[in-house]
Amino acid sequence: RHVEQVGEELGDLVDGWIPMLEPDRWALRGWLTGAAPPGRLDDAEGFSGALEGALLGSVEAAQRLRGSGRPVATGHWVVPAFPGRVTPDVPPSPDAEAMTTTVDEALFGCWRRMLAEETLLVPGRPPIEVPGARTAFDRIGITYRHAVAVRGDGALLPYPQQLPTRGDGQVTWAEGLALALHHVADSFPEHPLLVAGHGVAVDDPGFDEFEHESRAILEGALADGIDLRAAWWHTEIDPDRPPLRPTDPR
Repeated sequence: RHVEQVGEELGDLVDGWIPMLEPDRWALRGWLTGAAPPGRLDDAEGFSGALEGALLGSVEAAQRLRGSGRPVATGHWVVPAFPGRVTPDVPPSPDAEAMTTTVDEALFGCWRRMLAEETLLVPGRPPIEVPGARTAFDRIGITYRHAVAVRGDGALLPYPQQLPTRGDGQVTWAEGLALALHHVADSFPEHPLLVAGHGVAVDDPGFDEFEHESRAILEGALADGIDLRAAWWHTEIDPDRPPLRPTDPR
């Protein structure tokens, strides 16, 4: 009902829709890390149920909004995941490698399969057929915030592990944006893409370097033939974002 009301009231004022932003990150922060409501910790069953419901809801919302004549995009958080290492010169354990596969399936594989095969298979839950998922979205939109290193017990650590962390405990790493963008382009070659959010806060010591590198990455993606329609910086109204540098008036 909310989606239908917003579509009716605001449909002639928008250029497009992202009905749900970062459903995977919302579920992770609410049921695994306790960083968002309902503040659960390590509730794998709750996470799986929340993720399943959010992904199904995003498709239903997209199908209702497509009738507006405006393009509809996903808003998935794409997080490059790597097996954690005890030290840089020690190979990751088999448990860490296996858990990395599990994390990647939960945060990327299940929604990729839903849109490509119209079957949603969230780890720990039975498969669900999702008719119309393949054509529900006109664009594949992603966000990028950081990468993670995955321990064998499922703990998510900052990545690259040898680099200093910023105020939120993560690492500013522009190369992860390139990995995320190319991975999605390879997975959805027939869809136009957009970056629905990326960037770091103005008080991040790596702001200037990240801004320069991310611009080069986006320009490189276009040069490589990726159909990238837009790329937006995280704004001050996005959840858990510190203040950003004011827009250059030029």
